[in-house]
Amino acid sequence: MALACILIDNTIWPYYYFWRAFLIIKRKAAGEESIKLHGQVMAAGFGMTTTLLLQRPLQMLVIAIRWLILSLASVLPSFLQDVLEVIGYRILDHHIILSATTILWGVMFFIAVDGPRTKWVQTILGFPPGSAQEIFGSYQPSIPESAFWRCRYPIYIALRAIVTSCFTSDPNPMPQDLDGS
Repeated sequence: MALACILIDNTIWPYYYFWRAFLIIKRKAAGEESIKLHGQVMAAGFGMTTTLLLQRPLQMLVIAIRWLILSLASVLPSFLQDVLEVIGYRILDHHIILSATTILWGVMFFIAVDGPRTKWVQTILGFPPGSAQEIFGSYQPSIPESAFWRCRYPIYIALRAIVTSCFTSDPNPMPQDLDGS
C-alpha cells in the first residue's frame, strides 16, 4: 500500500507544481521576480518527474546482485542452493526490487504531511522565503486544501481498491508454486 501511495504522490506533486507555475507566469504579480519563481517551481515539478533517473541505476545494481546469487546457486551444494534461491526468488524478486528502490526516493513525498506546503519541502526546493502567497495563491492553506493533503493516503488506498477490485496477486510466483501442489 505504501508503494501505491508513493507512486500516486509521485504523479500528483509534479502536476501540482506545474499548475502552480502556470498560474505564477500567468499572473506575474511580482514582475521579473515572478518569472524567476516560475522557473524554480517548474524545476521542482520537473525534478519530481525525474526521480526514476535516480532509481534505475540502483535497481540495475540490485538486479545484477540477484543474477549473481542465482548463478551461484546452480553450482553450490543443495542446502546452500535452497537458501540462495529463496534470497533470489523471494527477497530479491523483481517486484520487490522495484518497490524498494522506488520507496527510497519517494519517502520525501510520504512524510510531507502538508504536501507541497510543508516548510522543509519548500526549503529543500529553494523557494524564497515569503513566496508562499505567489506559489500557492495564499499564505495559509484553505481547509479543503489542508484536508486533501493530510487525508490523501486513505483517498489513494480507496482509489487503488477500486481500480484493483480489492485484489492483488503475486505476479511472479516461485517455480515450485506453479506445479499445483
